[in-house]
Amino acid sequence: MLELSRLMLESGWIPPRPVIFLFNGAEELFLLGSHGFMKTHKWSSTVGAFINIEASGSGGADLVCQSGPGSWPSRIYAQTAKYPMANSVAQDMFGIIPGDTDYRIFAEDVAKIPGLDIIFVLGGYFYHTSYDTLENLLPGSIQARGENLFNLVKAFTNSPMLLKESERSNKAVNEGIDDLRAIFFDYLTWFMIFYPRDVSLIIHSLPVAIFLLTPLFLSFPNITMISLFRTVLDLARGMLLHAFGVILAIVVPAMTAGLRLLFTKNAMNWFAHPCLAFFMFVPASLVGLLLPRIIWGAIRAITLLGCFWSLFSSNSGLHASWAEWRFSNIFYFHVPSSWAIYL
Repeated sequence: MLELSRLMLESGWIPPRPVIFLFNGAEELFLLGSHGFMKTHKWSSTVGAFINIEASGSGGADLVCQSGPGSWPSRIYAQTAKYPMANSVAQDMFGIIPGDTDYRIFAEDVAKIPGLDIIFVLGGYFYHTSYDTLENLLPGSIQARGENLFNLVKAFTNSPMLLKESERSNKAVNEGIDDLRAIFFDYLTWFMIFYPRDVSLIIHSLPVAIFLLTPLFLSFPNITMISLFRTVLDLARGMLLHAFGVILAIVVPAMTAGLRLLFTKNAMNWFAHPCLAFFMFVPASLVGLLLPRIIWGAIRAITLLGCFWSLFSSNSGLHASWAEWRFSNIFYFHVPSSWAIYL
């Protein structure tokens, strides 16, 4: 922030709105620094937007892990960031992570100020250790962050959405503003893709509609009630197997990591070596993902073998116009009437 303030002064740019540089501490102690500013400082009611700078590592591209309330902070970021790295899914996943930032105080608990939560995510094995030094700072990280922040500060101070607390409340009431959080993500930090929530309902519903209607198109025009019923059963079976697979893809790696703690003293050596994390968690996740389908296929195979065994081990002759074996209306095995089996 000191470097950013120096750049603003030496560039000759005059911000149309005042810019506050807040150096607060006590974040690790229940966010006391930001809470104290919002509760006691006379400037707190004049803040129209904020950019919270965080770190969970020693560098890398800045990740926008939280944005809001509303969509305009993320929209400005998508339009102005030189090296964008953001994903709206990160905000949905942030609540699962056992961590917190000053964003919660500014945007959720004490006030509803629009803003961004930007964080370093690489080099986490140096974070909060004696190795968290300038020598271990990833090259180019501070430069990229500075260029992004300078563009963001300019865009925020020029935005017509930048309002004081009382102005935000009056505008929301008088104009009926319902600015929902948008959907956004970057492509290799080259550019951002951004679209509002109502558009996402249409875009994200299309694959579901295609997924549900494709079996009907494949069986057209020979669609009957029986074929339709079988298609629905197949679809429900596939979705159920996939749901169990996704759950096991999370549970199996977690169980593997837990069992590993019983046999090794180096519990966190994978943290500094991502390749070890890949071999630890990805194969276990694939096993969990495929396990329901493997079990289902084994059950079908065992049932089919049992059918053949019963068929050929019978002591009496088998005469039938059609002998049909069904397993949950999914697998069909037919014996023509011309067959006669005697044992």
